[in-house]
Amino acid sequence: MRILKAIFNFVWDIIKTFNQIFLIAAIITTCVLTILNNRSLGLLDEKTDVMSEAITNYHKYVVGIVKEEHQRLNIEKMLKANVLIVNKTGHSMGSGVIIKIRNKTYILSVAHLGKRHDKYIIREGSHTYGLKLVKMDKKVDLALFRFIDIPLGIEYIKIADKEPSIGDKITCIGNPAGMEDAVTDGVIMKQTKNSYFITAKIYMGNSGGGLYNQKGELVGINHALMTVVAGLDIIGGPTFSVGKSVNLKTIKRFIRYL
Repeated sequence: MRILKAIFNFVWDIIKTFNQIFLIAAIITTCVLTILNNRSLGLLDEKTDVMSEAITNYHKYVVGIVKEEHQRLNIEKMLKANVLIVNKTGHSMGSGVIIKIRNKTYILSVAHLGKRHDKYIIREGSHTYGLKLVKMDKKVDLALFRFIDIPLGIEYIKIADKEPSIGDKITCIGNPAGMEDAVTDGVIMKQTKNSYFITAKIYMGNSGGGLYNQKGELVGINHALMTVVAGLDIIGGPTFSVGKSVNLKTIKRFIRYL
């Protein structure tokens, strides 16, 4: 009887020890799984936060592009800064751009509209405003005027800080054939020391009109139209026309010492 009781006690002790080990193992396993699960959730939260931030940033980026595209040009301001210049001596007409230099209002145009002693006016509908020539340089084909009497409601255009590059989109505004406020678009296709060659269509009367970048800043003054006739052996062969503008660097050099 004592032997059976001893065997029972021995087996019972083994069972209790096994239960304790199993319980400890279960507790450890539960703790480990809890830690791993929390860590996984944490990583998921981090990834979710990163993805959410990326989506938000991309949305802001797209919205920024759309806003910039729709607000890139203030055409109304550019048109108000465009003027029709008439040379009273030769009755020739061209264009000009109102700018400001050190808080003084000027009109930038081309020199080939006339000569130094000629008289010039700006025509706005039925009104005319006298101009005084400030500076003229026939070599680079630029002229600068001031109003004798400044009209009300005029706008001026900011001169760009940065030179445009080949392939950049540009906008021209001028008065071809006396038709006021004509707008054409194109790109800069070539640059030389003093000029840009552009694909935007310009005509007689555009001379002196502004060339603008996509921020609406002045980067050039249109001053010539070059036409190349191809297939000369064919009557009425095709023509290729290229506009030419005084570049930003030359403009800045021209107005530097005012």
